[in-house]
Amino acid sequence: MNNYVDMVRYGRGADVDKNLAVKYYSKAIEEGNVPEMYNYACMLLAGEGIDKNKKLAISYFKTRFNI
Repeated sequence: MNNYVDMVRYGRGADVDKNLAVKYYSKAIEEGNVPEMYNYACMLLAGEGIDKNKKLAISYFKTRFNI
């Protein structure tokens, strides 16, 4: 799934769809895919396909990197 999400996030071989990327990253996190927390946090921090939320982004970064 990660490759497809990157494709829709960046438009590499698929149409850009930031909202869909957010949806898939969120689903991956719900399923226990901790590495995807980084990508989701980056999108939260930038407001990329989702409302900006610096506080939540930092929380995901901390969880992802065990800080």
